[in-house]
Amino acid sequence: MKKYDPNEYLLENLLPRILAIKPVTDESDIFECLGGDPELTSQASCRIQFGNQIESFGNKVISDVTTNLLEESNYVIIGGKKRQVDHLFITKGGVICYLESKCNLNFDSEKVIMSNEKVKILAEKFGNIVPYYFVPVRRQPRRKHVVKYKKEGIEVVGMEWLSNQIDLPFEVDHYFTFLKDVCGPIMEEKGMILKDLRK
Repeated sequence: MKKYDPNEYLLENLLPRILAIKPVTDESDIFECLGGDPELTSQASCRIQFGNQIESFGNKVISDVTTNLLEESNYVIIGGKKRQVDHLFITKGGVICYLESKCNLNFDSEKVIMSNEKVKILAEKFGNIVPYYFVPVRRQPRRKHVVKYKKEGIEVVGMEWLSNQIDLPFEVDHYFTFLKDVCGPIMEEKGMILKDLRK
């Protein structure tokens, strides 16, 4: 396997994705009527775009270190419906692994049903493999999410788990330090609120 310099790898492959994020404003009449700024940066926009870029980065990592089964396309047709697949690869142990990337597992009740159905259908399509929610912004997932989704037959995993499945081109500690020290300030400059301003 090719050797990577962890810092260079993150600077070359993660940083440009974070810099490319262009949040939108809320254009909120509610903010305006309460005496606030109607053109505040949309926090939802920041989170969604950040999540999309982390997912894209994850596929780059997978392609660089193992067999990424999504090189051609990350869409499959099931029952006439086009479905997006987040991550599908072969682990160090030679096992096909499908991950649905989620930076937030606090879904509303309707979305949780649809999302759970999607991951189960895709896992079945790929050979009745275990469906996973992968949380790329956590070393280990929150215990409450592990318990909640286990009842639905879905495993929830974080970066520590992924590091045991493939040879990451960086240490997990380095990845989280980079997110906090490099990406955090950039996202704040883009308008993402990372601290409780009431304190």
